[in-house]
Parts: sequence; C-alpha cells; structure tokens
Amino acid sequence: MSFDPVAFRELAGKLRAFALFRGAGMAPERALARAARLNPWSRLFVLEGIGYARGNAGWPPQSSEDGALIPLTMGWGLALAVRSFRSARARITPEESLRSFAAACRELAPPGLTGVAFEGLGLVARLQWAKAVPALSRALGEMDGGLEARFWHGVGRGLFFLPGDTFLWGSSAGRALARALHEPPAGLPRANTLAGLAMAITLICLPHPRVIDRFLSRHSGQIDDAASFQYGIAAAALVWCRAAGRDELLQRLLSHPSQTPEHWQAWVRRPCEQALGESFPVLVRDGGWDDLFRVMR
Repeated sequence: MSFDPVAFRELAGKLRAFALFRGAGMAPERALARAARLNPWSRLFVLEGIGYARGNAGWPPQSSEDGALIPLTMGWGLALAVRSFRSARARITPEESLRSFAAACRELAPPGLTGVAFEGLGLVARLQWAKAVPALSRALGEMDGGLEARFWHGVGRGLFFLPGDTFLWGSSAGRALARALHEPPAGLPRANTLAGLAMAITLICLPHPRVIDRFLSRHSGQIDDAASFQYGIAAAALVWCRAAGRDELLQRLLSHPSQTPEHWQAWVRRPCEQALGESFPVLVRDGGWDDLFRVMR
C-alpha cells in the first residue's frame, strides 16, 4: 500500500492530542505552568488533560481565563464519568449512578457548562463500556431527553477515537461515520452522534483542513442529516473561537482552497461564518455554551 499523507495527518493529530491530554493529566500543575506558551491547538488538549486530572482529584474545573473553561470542563466531565461507571459496577444501579453523575455536573461545573461536563459520559461509555450504551440511553431518556441528547453527542465524539479503527490502514473518520449512521436509533440520538463526530473531526484536524475536505468529498453523500453534521462543525468553530479567538488557524479552515469550493462553502464555511457572526456574540453575552454539545429539535 502506498503512503497516504492525508490519512497520516489524521492519525498523527489524534495521537498528538492523546499524548498532550495524557501528559497533562499525569503532571497537571507543570502542564498548567507551561500552557500559556503552547500553540492554541496543543493548549486545547493540555487543558482538557488538566481538567481530567482535577476531576480525578475531586477538584472543580476553575480558571480565571474564560477561554480555558470549556476544555477544562470537558476533561473534568470525562473523569467524573469514569468514576460514575466504576460506581455503577460496584452494585449501584445505573439509574442511581446516572442521577449522581448529573447532580455532580449541575453542582460543580462552571455556570453554563453543566452539559459540557455531562456529555463526556457518552464518550467514556462508547470507548470503555460499549455494550452499556443502549441501556444508558434508555435510562437517560426516562430521566431527561436533554441528557440523552448530550450522551449521544459524546458517543459521536468517542467514535472518532476507537483504537480498533484508529490503527487500521487509511482514514478512520469514514469508519467512524459508518458506525454513527448504524449504531444510534434514528432521530435525536443519530443527529447528536453525527454532531459529536463532526466536532471531534474538526477540532482534531483543524490544523489540516485537507483532512476534513477529503472526508467530506468522500462521505458527505452518505450523511442523510447534513444539518446535524454541519452543526457539529460550526460548534467546533465556536468552541475554538472561545478558547483561542478568531485566529490564523480558524481563518485557514474557513478559507481552505477546496477542490470543490461550493461543497466546502455549504458544509464548512457558511455554517461556521454564520455561527461566528450570529451565535458567538450572543454566547459571550448570555452564556449557554453547553448547547453546542447537543442537537435539540
């Protein structure tokens, strides 16, 4: 098989993000001290790793920098989700564990970011306890449809990081999409899974828009819910803008010289520009960032 530079960039991005996350989680204070000196993409995943470490230590995800709170809370929610699953395995009923986890997110997450923390439950479930996903979804649906939507969004993000798919030859994003179209029930579960997958692909591959471009050119025809996938791409742009501003990397994504410019305009540039122009100022003023981590209709 010939070397595929686009697939290599996708794999390298995931491996680098994981290394940054894991390294920051192992030495969070040292990572925090150097975070300001990192490039914005590396800083995003370092902050997520610091949040994970704080969750494991029982600390809330606090920061004096508003732009750091979303990635910190994402990592913190992952740590709480892992602890919640361990509690469930220790003979606590799934419903009790879910209610306890939701209560901890509401009580300890920064204002307006409860849903960001809770969404990590879906990612952890799909990566570590895949057989439990349907039962968890049913339990959450009975508790709160909004929580179920966030759960499936996390499942979608998790699909992009499945180890078994990541290390097969070629791009794993297409394999993740096949799972996103097959595993969740139709309706809001599938819509949120698609949005979560789109967010993960966009944030990981932001430095290399060609990876996103090729994925869309090859697979967008399979996506029957284009609006949800486009929502996930735009939500990733908003998360990035909150963390790093409308910087060179984001501008490079928006102005990427796609070989199919009309396609790029429809799937990436137009949704992102609209979100950045209309939604971003409202989110900065009023909050509600956790709505970026679910699709509700």
